[in-house]
Amino acid sequence: MSCAGRFWGTIIGAALGHLPGAIVGFLIGYFVIDLPSAQRRPEELREAVNAAARRQEELNVRFIRAVASMLAKTAKADGRVTEEEIQVSDAFFTQVLRLDSEKRRIAVEAFRKAKDSPLPIEHYAKIFRELVGDDVTMRREMLHVLVTLARSDGRLDPNETRVLERACRALDLPTSCLSEIIGTFADDFSKYYAVLGCSESDSDETIKERYRRLVKEYHPDVIAGKGLPQDFVDFATRRFQEIQEAYSKIKAARGFR
Repeated sequence: MSCAGRFWGTIIGAALGHLPGAIVGFLIGYFVIDLPSAQRRPEELREAVNAAARRQEELNVRFIRAVASMLAKTAKADGRVTEEEIQVSDAFFTQVLRLDSEKRRIAVEAFRKAKDSPLPIEHYAKIFRELVGDDVTMRREMLHVLVTLARSDGRLDPNETRVLERACRALDLPTSCLSEIIGTFADDFSKYYAVLGCSESDSDETIKERYRRLVKEYHPDVIAGKGLPQDFVDFATRRFQEIQEAYSKIKAARGFR
Protein backbone atom coordinates (compact mmCIF):
# COMPACT_ATOMS: atom_id res chain seq x y z
CA MET A 1 0.00 0.00 0.00
CA SER A 2 1.26 3.50 -0.81
CA CYS A 3 2.09 6.03 1.89
CA ALA A 4 -0.95 8.07 0.86
CA GLY A 5 -3.15 5.00 1.14
CA ARG A 6 -1.92 4.19 4.61
CA PHE A 7 -2.18 7.79 5.80
CA TRP A 8 -5.69 8.51 4.58
CA GLY A 9 -6.83 5.02 5.48
CA THR A 10 -5.79 5.63 9.07
CA ILE A 11 -7.55 9.01 9.13
CA ILE A 12 -10.77 7.46 7.81
CA GLY A 13 -10.47 4.62 10.31
CA ALA A 14 -10.12 7.08 13.18
CA ALA A 15 -13.11 9.04 11.90
CA LEU A 16 -15.28 5.94 12.05
CA GLY A 17 -14.61 5.91 15.77
CA HIS A 18 -15.27 2.20 16.30
CA LEU A 19 -13.18 -0.86 17.12
CA PRO A 20 -10.96 -1.58 15.34
CA GLY A 21 -11.10 1.58 13.22
CA ALA A 22 -7.51 1.32 12.06
CA ILE A 23 -8.19 -2.03 10.40
CA VAL A 24 -11.14 -0.68 8.44
CA GLY A 25 -9.15 2.42 7.60
CA PHE A 26 -6.35 0.24 6.25
CA LEU A 27 -8.78 -1.57 3.97
CA ILE A 28 -10.34 1.66 2.74
CA GLY A 29 -6.88 3.09 2.15
CA TYR A 30 -6.10 0.17 -0.14
CA PHE A 31 -9.35 -0.35 -1.98
CA VAL A 32 -10.34 3.27 -2.31
CA ILE A 33 -7.09 5.21 -2.51
CA ASP A 34 -4.47 2.83 -3.87
CA LEU A 35 -6.64 1.26 -6.56
CA PRO A 36 -5.71 2.88 -9.91
CA SER A 37 -8.02 5.73 -10.87
CA ALA A 38 -8.93 4.06 -14.16
CA GLN A 39 -10.41 1.18 -12.24
CA ARG A 40 -12.46 3.28 -9.87
CA ARG A 41 -15.91 4.63 -10.69
CA PRO A 42 -17.96 6.72 -8.24
CA GLU A 43 -20.37 3.89 -7.52
CA GLU A 44 -17.46 1.53 -6.85
CA LEU A 45 -15.96 4.01 -4.42
CA ARG A 46 -19.25 4.33 -2.58
CA GLU A 47 -19.67 0.57 -2.44
CA ALA A 48 -16.14 0.09 -1.12
CA VAL A 49 -16.72 2.63 1.64
CA ASN A 50 -20.18 1.27 2.43
CA ALA A 51 -18.88 -2.30 2.56
CA ALA A 52 -16.10 -1.28 4.94
CA ALA A 53 -18.60 0.62 7.10
CA ARG A 54 -20.91 -2.40 7.22
CA ARG A 55 -18.03 -4.62 8.26
CA GLN A 56 -17.06 -2.09 10.90
CA GLU A 57 -20.61 -2.06 12.24
CA GLU A 58 -20.62 -5.85 12.44
CA LEU A 59 -17.38 -5.79 14.42
CA ASN A 60 -18.75 -3.09 16.69
CA VAL A 61 -21.89 -5.10 17.47
CA ARG A 62 -19.81 -8.24 18.13
CA PHE A 63 -17.67 -6.22 20.51
CA ILE A 64 -20.67 -4.85 22.42
CA ARG A 65 -22.26 -8.30 22.70
CA ALA A 66 -19.04 -9.89 23.90
CA VAL A 67 -18.57 -7.23 26.58
CA ALA A 68 -22.20 -7.35 27.74
CA SER A 69 -22.15 -11.15 27.86
CA MET A 70 -18.99 -11.24 29.98
CA LEU A 71 -20.60 -8.79 32.38
CA ALA A 72 -23.70 -10.97 32.56
CA LYS A 73 -21.72 -14.15 33.29
CA THR A 74 -19.79 -12.37 36.03
CA ALA A 75 -22.96 -10.92 37.56
CA LYS A 76 -24.68 -14.32 37.58
CA ALA A 77 -21.63 -16.17 38.98
CA ASP A 78 -22.98 -16.21 42.54
CA GLY A 79 -26.40 -17.42 41.39
CA ARG A 80 -28.27 -14.15 41.05
CA VAL A 81 -27.94 -10.73 39.45
CA THR A 82 -28.24 -7.92 42.00
CA GLU A 83 -29.52 -4.40 41.44
CA GLU A 84 -26.02 -3.06 42.10
CA GLU A 85 -24.62 -5.26 39.34
CA ILE A 86 -27.27 -4.09 36.90
CA GLN A 87 -26.46 -0.47 37.74
CA VAL A 88 -22.70 -1.00 37.30
CA SER A 89 -23.26 -2.72 33.94
CA ASP A 90 -25.59 0.00 32.70
CA ALA A 91 -23.18 2.70 33.85
CA PHE A 92 -20.44 1.01 31.84
CA PHE A 93 -22.67 0.94 28.75
CA THR A 94 -23.73 4.57 29.02
CA GLN A 95 -20.85 6.38 30.74
CA VAL A 96 -17.76 4.48 29.57
CA LEU A 97 -18.78 3.08 26.19
CA ARG A 98 -21.27 5.93 25.72
CA LEU A 99 -23.59 3.76 23.68
CA ASP A 100 -26.49 5.40 21.92
CA SER A 101 -30.02 4.09 22.51
CA GLU A 102 -29.82 1.43 19.79
CA LYS A 103 -26.39 0.14 20.87
CA ARG A 104 -27.51 0.14 24.49
CA ARG A 105 -30.53 -1.95 23.48
CA ILE A 106 -28.18 -4.44 21.85
CA ALA A 107 -26.02 -4.54 24.98
CA VAL A 108 -28.98 -5.04 27.33
CA GLU A 109 -30.41 -7.79 25.13
CA ALA A 110 -27.03 -9.56 25.03
CA PHE A 111 -26.72 -9.24 28.82
CA ARG A 112 -30.15 -10.80 29.39
CA LYS A 113 -29.50 -13.69 27.01
CA ALA A 114 -26.02 -14.47 28.30
CA LYS A 115 -26.94 -14.56 31.98
CA ASP A 116 -29.23 -17.55 31.34
CA SER A 117 -27.18 -19.12 28.55
CA PRO A 118 -25.34 -22.42 29.15
CA LEU A 119 -22.32 -21.01 27.33
CA PRO A 120 -19.44 -20.28 29.74
CA ILE A 121 -17.71 -16.93 30.16
CA GLU A 122 -14.74 -18.32 28.21
CA HIS A 123 -16.87 -18.34 25.05
CA TYR A 124 -17.43 -14.59 25.19
CA ALA A 125 -13.95 -13.78 26.50
CA LYS A 126 -12.38 -15.52 23.52
CA ILE A 127 -14.51 -13.44 21.14
CA PHE A 128 -13.32 -10.30 22.92
CA ARG A 129 -9.74 -11.59 22.76
CA GLU A 130 -10.09 -12.13 19.02
CA LEU A 131 -11.46 -8.62 18.47
CA VAL A 132 -8.78 -6.74 20.42
CA GLY A 133 -5.94 -9.01 19.30
CA ASP A 134 -2.59 -8.51 21.02
CA ASP A 135 -3.68 -5.38 22.87
CA VAL A 136 -2.86 -6.41 26.44
CA THR A 137 -4.04 -3.08 27.82
CA MET A 138 -7.56 -3.59 26.49
CA ARG A 139 -7.72 -7.13 27.85
CA ARG A 140 -6.47 -6.02 31.25
CA GLU A 141 -9.01 -3.21 31.35
CA MET A 142 -11.82 -5.59 30.50
CA LEU A 143 -10.78 -7.82 33.39
CA HIS A 144 -10.71 -4.76 35.65
CA VAL A 145 -14.30 -3.96 34.66
CA LEU A 146 -15.36 -7.52 35.48
CA VAL A 147 -13.73 -7.33 38.93
CA THR A 148 -15.42 -3.98 39.56
CA LEU A 149 -18.77 -5.55 38.73
CA ALA A 150 -18.14 -8.61 40.91
CA ARG A 151 -17.21 -6.39 43.88
CA SER A 152 -20.16 -4.03 43.45
CA ASP A 153 -21.82 -5.56 46.51
CA GLY A 154 -18.66 -5.00 48.58
CA ARG A 155 -17.25 -8.52 48.47
CA LEU A 156 -16.05 -11.28 46.19
CA ASP A 157 -18.00 -14.53 46.32
CA PRO A 158 -15.87 -17.70 45.80
CA ASN A 159 -17.91 -18.51 42.70
CA GLU A 160 -17.28 -15.02 41.36
CA THR A 161 -13.57 -15.47 41.95
CA ARG A 162 -13.58 -18.73 39.99
CA VAL A 163 -15.41 -17.12 37.07
CA LEU A 164 -12.93 -14.23 37.09
CA GLU A 165 -10.04 -16.69 37.05
CA ARG A 166 -11.54 -18.44 34.03
CA ALA A 167 -12.09 -15.12 32.27
CA CYS A 168 -8.51 -14.15 33.02
CA ARG A 169 -7.19 -17.31 31.38
CA ALA A 170 -9.51 -16.95 28.37
CA LEU A 171 -8.29 -13.37 27.90
CA ASP A 172 -4.77 -14.79 27.82
CA LEU A 173 -3.65 -12.87 30.89
CA PRO A 174 -1.44 -14.19 33.72
CA THR A 175 -3.18 -15.03 36.99
CA SER A 176 -1.02 -12.41 38.67
CA CYS A 177 -2.92 -9.79 36.67
CA LEU A 178 -6.17 -10.74 38.39
CA SER A 179 -4.51 -10.62 41.81
CA GLU A 180 -3.13 -7.16 41.07
CA ILE A 181 -6.53 -5.87 40.00
CA ILE A 182 -8.29 -7.31 43.04
CA GLY A 183 -5.59 -5.71 45.17
CA THR A 184 -6.49 -2.26 43.86
CA PHE A 185 -9.72 -2.48 45.85
CA ALA A 186 -7.84 -2.77 49.15
CA ASP A 187 -8.60 -0.10 51.73
CA ASP A 188 -5.04 0.47 52.98
CA PHE A 189 -1.81 1.75 51.45
CA SER A 190 -1.17 -1.58 49.77
CA LYS A 191 -3.68 -0.63 47.07
CA TYR A 192 -1.15 1.79 45.62
CA TYR A 193 1.36 -1.02 45.20
CA ALA A 194 -1.37 -3.13 43.64
CA VAL A 195 -2.10 -0.43 41.05
CA LEU A 196 1.52 -0.71 39.92
CA GLY A 197 1.53 -4.50 40.19
CA CYS A 198 4.21 -4.37 42.89
CA SER A 199 4.53 -5.28 46.54
CA GLU A 200 5.98 -3.41 49.51
CA SER A 201 8.95 -5.79 49.51
CA ASP A 202 10.00 -4.73 45.99
CA SER A 203 13.03 -2.51 45.57
CA ASP A 204 12.80 1.13 44.54
CA GLU A 205 14.28 0.26 41.15
CA THR A 206 11.69 -2.47 40.57
CA ILE A 207 8.88 -0.03 41.36
CA LYS A 208 10.37 2.63 39.08
CA GLU A 209 10.75 0.15 36.24
CA ARG A 210 7.16 -1.06 36.65
CA TYR A 211 5.89 2.52 36.74
CA ARG A 212 7.73 3.43 33.53
CA ARG A 213 6.31 0.38 31.76
CA LEU A 214 2.74 1.16 32.82
CA VAL A 215 3.06 4.80 31.81
CA LYS A 216 4.18 3.67 28.36
CA GLU A 217 1.25 1.23 28.07
CA TYR A 218 -1.46 3.57 29.32
CA HIS A 219 -0.31 6.93 28.03
CA PRO A 220 -3.31 8.56 26.28
CA ASP A 221 -1.26 9.30 23.16
CA VAL A 222 -0.24 5.64 22.87
CA ILE A 223 -3.83 4.43 23.31
CA ALA A 224 -5.17 6.99 20.84
CA GLY A 225 -2.59 5.88 18.30
CA LYS A 226 -4.03 2.37 18.28
CA GLY A 227 -7.19 3.54 16.53
CA LEU A 228 -9.44 2.61 19.46
CA PRO A 229 -12.71 4.42 20.27
CA GLN A 230 -12.41 7.70 22.16
CA ASP A 231 -14.38 6.15 25.02
CA PHE A 232 -11.57 3.70 25.67
CA VAL A 233 -8.98 6.44 25.31
CA ASP A 234 -10.83 8.27 28.10
CA PHE A 235 -11.01 5.07 30.12
CA ALA A 236 -7.25 4.51 29.74
CA THR A 237 -6.65 8.13 30.70
CA ARG A 238 -8.36 7.57 34.03
CA ARG A 239 -6.22 4.48 34.62
CA PHE A 240 -3.17 6.55 33.70
CA GLN A 241 -4.13 9.05 36.38
CA GLU A 242 -4.50 6.23 38.94
CA ILE A 243 -1.00 5.03 38.07
CA GLN A 244 0.38 8.55 38.50
CA GLU A 245 -1.34 8.93 41.86
CA ALA A 246 -0.14 5.55 43.13
CA TYR A 247 3.45 6.22 42.11
CA SER A 248 3.34 9.66 43.71
CA LYS A 249 2.09 8.19 47.01
CA ILE A 250 4.70 5.43 47.03
CA LYS A 251 7.51 7.77 46.04
CA ALA A 252 6.63 10.19 48.82
CA ALA A 253 6.40 7.38 51.40
CA ARG A 254 9.74 5.86 50.37
CA GLY A 255 11.48 9.16 49.82
CA PHE A 256 13.05 8.36 46.47
CA ARG A 257 13.17 10.58 43.38
